[in-house]
Amino acid sequence: MSCLVRPGSVTIDYDVSGARDGFPVVFNHSLVWDRDNWAAQAAALAATGRWRCINIDTRNHGRSSTSAEPVTLADFCGDVLAVMDAEGAAKAAHVGLSMGGMIGMRLALAHSERVAALALFGTSADAEDPLRAPQYEAMAEMLGSYGPAGLVEPVMSIFFAERFRAEQPDAFAAYAEKFLAFSPNGAEAALLAVTRRDSVLDRLAEVRAPTLVVVGEEDVATPPAQSEAIARAVPGARLVRVAGSGHMVPVERPAEATQLLADFLAEALA
Repeated sequence: MSCLVRPGSVTIDYDVSGARDGFPVVFNHSLVWDRDNWAAQAAALAATGRWRCINIDTRNHGRSSTSAEPVTLADFCGDVLAVMDAEGAAKAAHVGLSMGGMIGMRLALAHSERVAALALFGTSADAEDPLRAPQYEAMAEMLGSYGPAGLVEPVMSIFFAERFRAEQPDAFAAYAEKFLAFSPNGAEAALLAVTRRDSVLDRLAEVRAPTLVVVGEEDVATPPAQSEAIARAVPGARLVRVAGSGHMVPVERPAEATQLLADFLAEALA
């Protein structure tokens, strides 16, 4: 079932699946992609009858509304809370990939009462690497001015491991086509929201939700050291490194990501 919610002037599109009375699990995807990042995991969890999966398109992505107006990670957090409120979810497990993990950490810090568990895939708690920030700022400007066509190859090499290209060429090509459909209207604002983020690393000791941290061993977008830092900072966090995967573990290794997530949620929310 696909739903819409309108926080202010923004329309957020999302899918709801699974048991209506199941415990809510909110999924947030990576920058430049959409809720398909979590399609396999949401479907598998929904099929158990234990969970109610709420899989969100972040504003400026997917079927949610887009705007060239400046936006922040705090705005994305507000959109998630609006969706939860619309679904009557006072508390949820939050599952985030990359940008989605950045949203999840900020929710756990600012709205701990709404976060029952936290699963962080391929993400960073720190500010953007100052050596990479100018590159990403230039990419943001290109996206906003010229669209995604000239950036397909560099973006795909950042997000996916070469092994994924070789072993799953059709899936790789489908994601390249998906990037080509990324709307220039709002693309620059979304990328700058992530690139200009503040660090929350020194606050992660405040997180009280059970936390799983997962990273692909070949992740170049948010290298494993960044996930290791998160796992050290969050009390009791568990770190898993996925061999043969790049940044997009739920897409590149869907069965492994699904099993990790299912086992974590079953234990954390027993």
